[in-house]
Amino acid sequence: MQLLRTYERLNPAVLYSEVEDLVTRYGGTIITEKTYREATPGGGGLKGSIVASFPVEVTTTRPILGARKKLVQKEAFNARIFSLTEGGTKLMIYIDEESVSIAKAEAIEADLDFFIKSYEEKD
Repeated sequence: MQLLRTYERLNPAVLYSEVEDLVTRYGGTIITEKTYREATPGGGGLKGSIVASFPVEVTTTRPILGARKKLVQKEAFNARIFSLTEGGTKLMIYIDEESVSIAKAEAIEADLDFFIKSYEEKD
């Protein structure tokens, strides 16, 4: 599942924090996170990325022991946040649907929309 959003008048640091909170609220573990500023002629320049893993049930079978199920962490979430020079903020999220259930991915999207939908750029 991919989510692409552009927001007006939304501080990228606030969006970054909100995405980070959503990941942990839904059982994800942050693997890497990075924010940095780039000097740009028109201002802005904040960029950030969040990579997270989610627990996935894996079944292993062995001839003598039979089937065993265990939870493993699998990288399944990747978000990129960009501050645009014209004052907006762009969000790109990729969620691996094989690792994260569709219901959980849709819940993340719904919560994100609930918190910051009013800032979404109108076409």
